[in-house]
Amino acid sequence: MMFRFQRSWIVAAALLAAIVPLRAMAQNSELPLQAGQDEQAETAKCVAIIQSADATDNAKAVAFKRLAIFGTKYAVNELAPLLQDPKWAHYARYSLEPLPDPSVDEAFRAALAKLQGNLLIGVVNSIGVRQDADAVEGLTGLLGSRDEGVAAAAAAALGRIATKEAIAQLKQQLAKTEGRLKIDVADACLACADELLAKGDGPGAVDMLETVRKADVPQFVVEAAAQNLILAQGEEGIPLLVEQLKSDNLAMRGVGLRAARLIQSAAVGKALLELLGQAPPDQQAKLITAMADRGDKGGLAEVVEAASSNVKELRLAAIEALVKLGGADQVGLLMKAAADADPDVVAAAKMVLVGMPGAEVDAAVARLVASSQGTALALAIEIAGERRVMAASGALKRLAESDNEQIRLAAVKALGTTIALDDLPALVRRLVAASSAAEQEAARQAIKDTGIRMPDVDACAEKLAGCLQGAPADVQVFLLEMLRDVSGPVALQAVIAAAESGEDAVRDAATRVLGEWLDAGAAPRLLELAKKLDEAKYRIRAIRGYIRIARQLNPSDEERMAICRNALALADRADEKKLVMEVLGRYPSAASLAIAVSAVGDRDVSEEACAAAVSIAGKIVDAEKAAVAAAMPKVIEAANRAETVTRAKSLLDRAK
Repeated sequence: MMFRFQRSWIVAAALLAAIVPLRAMAQNSELPLQAGQDEQAETAKCVAIIQSADATDNAKAVAFKRLAIFGTKYAVNELAPLLQDPKWAHYARYSLEPLPDPSVDEAFRAALAKLQGNLLIGVVNSIGVRQDADAVEGLTGLLGSRDEGVAAAAAAALGRIATKEAIAQLKQQLAKTEGRLKIDVADACLACADELLAKGDGPGAVDMLETVRKADVPQFVVEAAAQNLILAQGEEGIPLLVEQLKSDNLAMRGVGLRAARLIQSAAVGKALLELLGQAPPDQQAKLITAMADRGDKGGLAEVVEAASSNVKELRLAAIEALVKLGGADQVGLLMKAAADADPDVVAAAKMVLVGMPGAEVDAAVARLVASSQGTALALAIEIAGERRVMAASGALKRLAESDNEQIRLAAVKALGTTIALDDLPALVRRLVAASSAAEQEAARQAIKDTGIRMPDVDACAEKLAGCLQGAPADVQVFLLEMLRDVSGPVALQAVIAAAESGEDAVRDAATRVLGEWLDAGAAPRLLELAKKLDEAKYRIRAIRGYIRIARQLNPSDEERMAICRNALALADRADEKKLVMEVLGRYPSAASLAIAVSAVGDRDVSEEACAAAVSIAGKIVDAEKAAVAAAMPKVIEAANRAETVTRAKSLLDRAK
C-alpha cells in the first residue's frame, strides 16, 4: 500500500484526462457495432459527424465516445487539430488516448509546442497516461515552465513514463526546484517508484524513494517516502522500520507503526517485540497496539505483563490488545482488571471479556459463574450474559433463586441471553413469582431478550401462549404484547383467543394488540372478530385494526379493496367510514372509485365519499375514462359542496 499526496488542482487535472481503457470494454459497450459494420467505416462515420456543422453537440459527443471504443488510426489526423479547440479538446483526447497507434503519440508530442495553459496540461496528462517514452525530451522542456500547472503536469507525466531518462530528469528537478512545485515533483517521484515496482524493478524503486527521503523536502514528503521505502523492501526494510520506531520524531515513529501493520512477516513481529523492552511506556503502548493489530501472539507474555503496569496508558493498551492476542488463560487477569477502581480500566477489561473470541473463553466464563462469589460472581454473571454463554445457563438458573437480590437480578437478566426455548416458561414463572418491581422488570426484559433470539417464531409463540392460562392478568397482558412482537400465525391465534375470552383486562389488551399487528395476514381474523364481539369498544378496535392493515401494511390490491368494502359494510360509526375513504384516496383505481361512489348516499360519510371519488377520478381519468364517466354523475347528484360538484363536472367532461 503505497502512500502518496497530491494537491487538489493537480488531482482535478489528472482526473480530467484519466480515461478508462475503453477498448477493453468494447464487448460490453452500450454502443456495439451493428452487423456488417467495420471499425474503419465507423471511424469515417464518426469523424463526419464531428466535422459536420449541422450535427448537435450531443451527437458529436456520442461520436467521440464511439471513436474511443471503435476508432482507428485514420481518425488521428482529423482529431489532432481539435487538441487546440477549448470546447472539444477534452473530447479529442478522450478519443485518442485509447487508440493503439504510434500516430497518436506523434500527435500529442507535436501539440506540446502549440498549446498553453489547460489545453497544454491536458495533452501532457494524456502523454503520461500513454507512457510515451519518446516524449521525455519535450516534457523535460516544460519542467521549467512559468505556468506551475504545466510544470507539475510534466513532472507527473515523467513519473508515469519512468524510463531511465525520465528518472534522471525527475531527480535533477527535485534537487533544484524550490517552493510549491517541489512538492509536485516529489509526488511525481513517488509515482515513478510505484511504476518501477509494478514493472518489477525493485532496486530502481528503492533508489528513487531513497532520493526523495534524503531530499530537502517538507516533513510529510519525507514520511511518505520513508513509508513507501520500507514497504518496497519488505523484510529488507525492517532495519529502516526499526530506525523510524526509535526516532525522536513522533511523525516518523508513526511511519514505522503504519509500515509495521502492513508488512505481513514474522520478522516484523520479532522486531517489535525486541523494541518493546527498550521503549518508554508511552511508546510501548503504541507498539503493543501494533502487535495486536498484526495478531502477533509471540509477544503475549509481554502483553500480559504490561496489563498489570502502573502506567495507565500502557496498561489500557495491553488490556485492549488481549481481545486479539489473548484467550481463556487471560480470563482471570481480565476479571481482576474489571474489578479495578479505575473506571477506564474496568471498561477496557469488560470490553475484552465480552469481545475475546473462542469456545474456551466461554467455558472459562461458565466455570467462573459456577465457582465465584460476591462481586466476582456478579461480574461473571454479567459477562456470561453479554457473551451469551449458553453453557452457563444451568448455573444461572440456580442463581436466579439466590437470596442475594443483586445476584438474583443479574442472573435473571443473563438468562435472557443464554437459555434455550424450552426454558422460556421458567422465565415466565419467574416473572409471576417476582418479589419486587425490579425483579419483575428483570424477568420481563429476559423474556423479551429470549423471544428476540428465537429463529422459530411459531415455536416461540407456542411457548408464550402456553403460559397465558392461569397467569395473573398483568402477566397475560405482557405476554400478549410479546406475542405481537413475535408475530406469525400461532401468535395471532393465541391473541384472537384472548380477545374472545371473558376477562375484561385480557380482552382489552388483546384487542389493543391486534390493532397494532404488523402482518397483513391478520386481516381475515380481525374481520371475523369484529363480527363476533358484542362490546362496542372492542368491536371498534377490531374494525380499526382491520382498516389499518389496508391503510399501512402491504396486502394485495384486491385484498385492500376487499377490506375497504367489508369495513364499510360492518362499520356503524362515521369515524371508521371516514378512515376507509382515506384509504381509498391513497390507492386510486377503478375499484377504489367504485367503492367510494357506493358510499355517497351514506349520510355519515357522504361528503367524504364524494371528495374521495373526485380525488381518485382526477388521478385515473386518462386511464379509466369509462369508470370516471359512470361515477361522476352520482357524485354531482350527491355532493353538497360547490367545489366538489365543479371538479366532478370537469372530470366528467374530460372522461367523455
